[in-house]
This record gives sequence, C-alpha cells and structure tokens, in this order.
Amino acid sequence: MSSAEQAVRQHVANILRGNSAVMALVHQVYDAYAPRMHMPYVRIDAAEGRAWGTKEREGREVVVTLYLVAAQGQATGGGAAMEAALADIRAEVMGWQIVSSHIVRSRWSEKADGHWQQQLALRCRCFRRVA
Repeated sequence: MSSAEQAVRQHVANILRGNSAVMALVHQVYDAYAPRMHMPYVRIDAAEGRAWGTKEREGREVVVTLYLVAAQGQATGGGAAMEAALADIRAEVMGWQIVSSHIVRSRWSEKADGHWQQQLALRCRCFRRVA
C-alpha cells in the first residue's frame, strides 16, 4: 500500500469516527477486520490505488471500500449518514492533497445469517504535496 492509500484510509477513518451522526448508529469504525466486531459497525476494507496525475505533479487515484454491517432493524439510515460524512473530504493529509472525492458505488445486500451490509466505494484523487 502506498503512502497515498494509507493517507486516504486514515483520513476516512478519522472523519467517520468524528462524525456524531455515524457514531450514533454504530458501535465502532474498524480500520481492518477484527475478530470480535459487534454489530452494527463500519469496516474499512480495501484501499486500491493507481497512478493519476499530470506531467508536472505526481498523483494517485485511491478507491476505498467500506462496509456498514448490521442486524435487521439496526443502523437504519447509516448508509445515508456515511455518504453525507464522506461527501467532500478534501484535505491535506500525510503529504497528499485530496483534491476530489466521490462515492462511486453503493450496494446493499442481505446475508444468509440474517444480517445486512451496505458497501460503499469512495474514490479520492490526490496530488503529492509540493514542498
């Protein structure tokens, strides 16, 4: 994972943990799989990066996948709260300037054991900060 992926992932985790609407609906925001996660929760999953930039500036496009997991009837409105919190996360983080962010995919599914999950994919485009 490059530093851009790490920066975006950490920034997303901090935004969600600091958002009162999201935290009112979930127990925790996990930045990886944890063996004893209690529903409802948000899990930050993969962070995929690829080259994105200009001739003059180094850049990365980072797509972070997030899951909101809950039992039926829990965390109603959680997906909307997450989307609102992540609507515009432009910032300078760990030497990278996040210049745009968009939810590019939202998918809801019900699992065999009765819980449901909403998957969000957040695309961020970043430039390395020029010293």
